Amino acid sequence: MNEFQLIDYIKKLGSAKIRESSQNNLVKGIGDDAAVIKIKKNKFYLITTDALIENVHFSLDTITLYNLGYKSVIVNVSDILSKNGLPLYLLGSINIPPKIKNIHQFIKGINDACKKYNITLIGGDTTSSKNDFCISLTLIGETNKALYRSGYIENGDLICVSNTVGLSGAGFYALNELNKYQKKKFKKAIAHHQKPQLLKQSIYKQITKIAKCGMDNSDGLFFSVCELCEQSQCGCELYFDRIPIHYETKKIAELLNIKIEDIINFGEDYNFVGILPKSSNKIIEANKNIIKIIGIVTNRKNKYLIKDNKKLELLKKGYEHK
Repeated sequence: MNEFQLIDYIKKLGSAKIRESSQNNLVKGIGDDAAVIKIKKNKFYLITTDALIENVHFSLDTITLYNLGYKSVIVNVSDILSKNGLPLYLLGSINIPPKIKNIHQFIKGINDACKKYNITLIGGDTTSSKNDFCISLTLIGETNKALYRSGYIENGDLICVSNTVGLSGAGFYALNELNKYQKKKFKKAIAHHQKPQLLKQSIYKQITKIAKCGMDNSDGLFFSVCELCEQSQCGCELYFDRIPIHYETKKIAELLNIKIEDIINFGEDYNFVGILPKSSNKIIEANKNIIKIIGIVTNRKNKYLIKDNKKLELLKKGYEHK
């Protein structure tokens, strides 16, 4: 059973199903970037959690404790921002093995990320671990109108992505496959993998306010596009030549003879993938260096990748935790 099959199994359990009643304030549970709980009219809590496990999500040979602490917060902030939310409160649990001698650097990274987004650390738990360093953070945010992975989609609506895709994957391969002299040519990719930087909150707000649906791109571009289409019961045409791919990503693919599709679907880019109405020209034009239109929605359920003048099936592939 893989990660996504396990999530589907959990969703079917009675305790995970939303029970509709006047007392129930749970609007959205499993299956989105964050749970949505109604506080009062036009006010909702957003709750998300992410775990980072040593030798599954990171290696202490390729990331500093400071950057790991910072990144641990950012992966959760990305979820909240993608739902048109404002991050507020953080809870954290860490299992610390004896080999970690300077845990203060990790805490400093968490603290600096929290300061950047005005997040208050309100609690958590610390325990020891025999071998691996394990991190689990829960972030609570707030919104007056949540954006979901599903929406009312119309034929011709626009599929967009922010910034570039594949930069984190390029950083991963550079860190793990290249010598110290070669790594100097991939500084941006390595920096993005170790300490990802998100869109400005003001720009996120502009996009998520008008988007019909959207999500944080943490599991790979093709996965994100397919997920949005499946949730909204529509098809798409994704144009490969319009996908914004950083120079360093193209270079690492060429150097290591890796398919560019595998790198852009590595995940951990923590940018925004969404579907915008056809009438979004003003917002797109105002942010044309950041928001790129990479495809269109169709009223059929078939999903296609248009590459080299060929119409290929768009496969829902991305990062899978093993």
